[in-house]
Amino acid sequence: MKKVPFTLTFLLMLGLLTGCSLDHRFNSLEEASYRAKGFENNMNTAPIDPADHIEKRVEAIPGVKEAHVLFYGVDNLILGIDTEEPPSLQAIKGWIKQELQGEAVDFLIYVVTNRESDLLARVKAMRSNILEGQKVRESEMVRLVNGVWKTVVPFNLLSKS
Repeated sequence: MKKVPFTLTFLLMLGLLTGCSLDHRFNSLEEASYRAKGFENNMNTAPIDPADHIEKRVEAIPGVKEAHVLFYGVDNLILGIDTEEPPSLQAIKGWIKQELQGEAVDFLIYVVTNRESDLLARVKAMRSNILEGQKVRESEMVRLVNGVWKTVVPFNLLSKS
């Protein structure tokens, strides 16, 4: 008879300990969506679209005509930049680091420029489809991301280079 209260107490304590220490993780799409909703304006009202926010910040860089942002997974940011004259990649990275400092620290940033014109056209088309509310198939996104991964060397805002 003494085993029942002990067992119940043990199970209750075990449940409390494991319930408090569970690592609540989202799958990559849920987490990306969760993180995207975390971008809020200074008024702390309705969340704004993080891709649109980053596009506007990058378009403020001199010489950038258009910027197109795609997020993939939890930490990949593909940034398609249409420039008037193709500046050096190091200059682009420096401008982006300066403009986005503190906003996209957790992301690997892949910059697609006019040099990769076919990839840039695909990034533009994908972003346009998303903005128009068209469904984007996972296979299309994976094909685009694989092309970017094979062509562009990423950087993050914490790296020195």
